[in-house]
Amino acid sequence: MKLLVILLLTLIYKNWSGGNPVRDRIPFSLWHTWLSKQHRLTHNSGLLMGVFVGIPLVVVGLIDSLFAEWFTLILLQLLALSLLVYCLKDWEDVENRLQQPFDKTLSPEALYKTGQNLGNELTLSRFSNLFAPLVWYLLAGPFGLIFYILCVEFHRLSENEEEQSLANDVLFYLDWLPARLTVLMFTVTGNFTHTFSHWLDTLMDVRGPLDEMLIAGARTAVNVRVPDPDTSENLEEDLEMELEELALLHDRTLWAYVGLAAVITLIGF
Repeated sequence: MKLLVILLLTLIYKNWSGGNPVRDRIPFSLWHTWLSKQHRLTHNSGLLMGVFVGIPLVVVGLIDSLFAEWFTLILLQLLALSLLVYCLKDWEDVENRLQQPFDKTLSPEALYKTGQNLGNELTLSRFSNLFAPLVWYLLAGPFGLIFYILCVEFHRLSENEEEQSLANDVLFYLDWLPARLTVLMFTVTGNFTHTFSHWLDTLMDVRGPLDEMLIAGARTAVNVRVPDPDTSENLEEDLEMELEELALLHDRTLWAYVGLAAVITLIGF
């Protein structure tokens, strides 16, 4: 069932035409706003996050236990597919920017920085909106996916520094394993030798920034190296080539996750 869901997600992802009707129909913001107005939760970020994440999980668990197994199996997998589609949001902005030509009036240093920042955003948006939710779905099924997305949404909707800090800490540990698995996938779909060395170097780093690890892993995996802006004969073309290679790397990585889903299905996990 997981394989079917991920194949459907891949089909939707590859034929994305813009917008997100699923995102407009799941009222996470209304849920957070209502809870934030409850007096007992207003000054306790930990309790607020616990209720925000916990109650939907309990409701889904009750539905799973009250109805027939075949019905809840189908229902939960449809819910999982909807939530995976829900995650396909912010990366569309990056996709649109990829289609736009670089500003030729920029200095070589500014052009280089723009290209590097766009490549970094591409990698991080693919991870947060696609790969990380997929990992939690593969590892823990619909309940793991629901838990992860609720934590992400709590972080997005947080209204003060205390809530942001709590959500950041939780997401760091939730993203720790998906980040390492994604970089491992980069070794399979990109430059194996150098990327695998990078993966081993960061494997047991429990406090290092995940963003830096993912960006370095993706850039190590592609075969294009953008030269120094002062020495490049055609910097714009070099940057476009690197962005294209990064996009192809991410597409191959998605198919690697499809393969992982097939293996998980075969072993009955």
